[in-house]
Amino acid sequence: MDDLNSSLSLLPQPNISFPLFPLAIPLPQFSLLMTLYIIVILSSSSGSILVITAVLRSPNLRTHSNFFLVNLAVSDLLLVLVACPTTFLQISSTHWPLPLIPSLCKLSTFLPLFFSFASTFSICMISLDRHQLIVHTQHPGHRTAVLVTSIAAVWLAALLAAAPIIPNTALEVEDMDPRLLMLMGVKERAYCMEDWVMEKGR
Repeated sequence: MDDLNSSLSLLPQPNISFPLFPLAIPLPQFSLLMTLYIIVILSSSSGSILVITAVLRSPNLRTHSNFFLVNLAVSDLLLVLVACPTTFLQISSTHWPLPLIPSLCKLSTFLPLFFSFASTFSICMISLDRHQLIVHTQHPGHRTAVLVTSIAAVWLAALLAAAPIIPNTALEVEDMDPRLLMLMGVKERAYCMEDWVMEKGR
């Protein structure tokens, strides 16, 4: 038994014991990365909230064109509040740090793509709206109907563009060696991974 314990003591140890999950990077780099993420999340979310609040509270700003900006602000806000924390946890941990729920794993890869596509398509829609206003100033058309249809099209297109990653993402759970269970108290580890059937992935 002493020989077994001495052998186990020679196994690589994790960089740091963390209350929530074992870190994949040293503590100084983790602290720096977390600080940068917090700054980005706070600044981005504050900007988006200010845009949404300004348009909704000011009657002069409630134009059809500005609602495209509101749609962009909403998608950006969801991206930084929902997707960024999940991404941060994944890149900072040696394995899947969240509960072992397969749908949660799929959402963690789907939502960043979904909101990113929504932001990108919103910017495209803003450009098309500017073009429409400049070229067809005398015939704006049914602006309310175009607005609602365009915003719905943005989110539908984002959904369709990001949807293929859902069936190609899986939560893989691996049982740990009994000796590691004795040493570290870890019974299993899970990894949220993309597994595309195509040879070159995406």
